[in-house]
Amino acid sequence: MSTAVHLPADLLVAADREAQARKMSRNRYIVNPLERALATETVWSTRFVEELAAARAEAASAALEDLRGAVAARRTRKGPPTVLDAEHRADRRERSAVRPASRS
Repeated sequence: MSTAVHLPADLLVAADREAQARKMSRNRYIVNPLERALATETVWSTRFVEELAAARAEAASAALEDLRGAVAARRTRKGPPTVLDAEHRADRRERSAVRPASRS
């Protein structure tokens, strides 16, 4: 089966040079280590998973900062809300929901 894989030009030149030095085709030079990796690596490495999680955390943090900036830009009378503001509002809602009925 044929497929296309896009490689950076410098990587392709290096692969061609190594394949030629080993007297093998570029295809075989690339396929051999891929076959070995698939035969021996059955799960993702811990390092890979940790790096992926860190990248997601960084992206989430950046998105949160962007959101805070957008909210701050749209607020005309006060600064951006804080976590404490949100907790205070939630606390007030809880207290008002559990008020005893007034006696008549």
